[in-house]
Amino acid sequence: MLARDVLNISRMNKLESLKKLILGPGSKEDIFLAPHSDDICFSLSHLAKIRGAGTLLTIFPISQYSTDQTFGNPIDIEQITRKRLSEDTAFTALCGLTPGYLNFHDSSARAELPFDARYAYKLADKIQVDLIRALMRPRIAQASKPKYWLFCPSAIGSHVDHAAVLLTIVRNLHLLRMHYRVAFYEDLHYASNPIFRAIGLNILEKLLRGYKLEYFCMKLNNEAQKSKMQAVNLYASQLTPKISSIKSYTPTNPDFVLPHEALWLFQDEKLHALG
Repeated sequence: MLARDVLNISRMNKLESLKKLILGPGSKEDIFLAPHSDDICFSLSHLAKIRGAGTLLTIFPISQYSTDQTFGNPIDIEQITRKRLSEDTAFTALCGLTPGYLNFHDSSARAELPFDARYAYKLADKIQVDLIRALMRPRIAQASKPKYWLFCPSAIGSHVDHAAVLLTIVRNLHLLRMHYRVAFYEDLHYASNPIFRAIGLNILEKLLRGYKLEYFCMKLNNEAQKSKMQAVNLYASQLTPKISSIKSYTPTNPDFVLPHEALWLFQDEKLHALG
């Protein structure tokens, strides 16, 4: 092995150690926010699995959407919802997460257009009380330190349900940051589209004007890629051939083309973690 290769490996190992220091160990108090049943798996299954603890809180579990529907057949919301919850059960067991649910219908079950984010503000009004209550209830009787992680969607892709969750978190950011370290994950598979990603990150930046964010990248080696796709395949009701490869579950970042998962962290949180 060449000396420069040894040096590069040493630098990579130091970088990975630094990343672990920034995020810290997984905790059962961490919360992974999922607008829909598959969102954490598609976006953060590698991170969730290596942390191995926390609550997967799904906001809109009641669904009418499944890719294996036969055109023209009646759609059974209860049947599809049961199927999607069973997929959650397999995923949470794989990652050591505890499933949690609010009781909201997703856009398909509301018979609304999913990618019309104009309705996100109204939907955020609807979910805000229940969502903030679910996030703050575990914190009421506890000190503000240590702070646990709250992983929130960035709403890349402009899905109205994702946007409503993001808006609710941003509206209550001051309160939430008193009790949580908040990170925004890049929504996959949407973030694999460069146009969707650019639009979504621009909106996120505008919503968080006044805050400084830094990109946090978690690379996936060959073993991790295989593990991720095994997790993705647990959600068979949501898959199509178009989104059947690791490319669909990698953000299109021109500065980092290898398979990875991505978070946006507040700069002051990152600096605090490093002491």
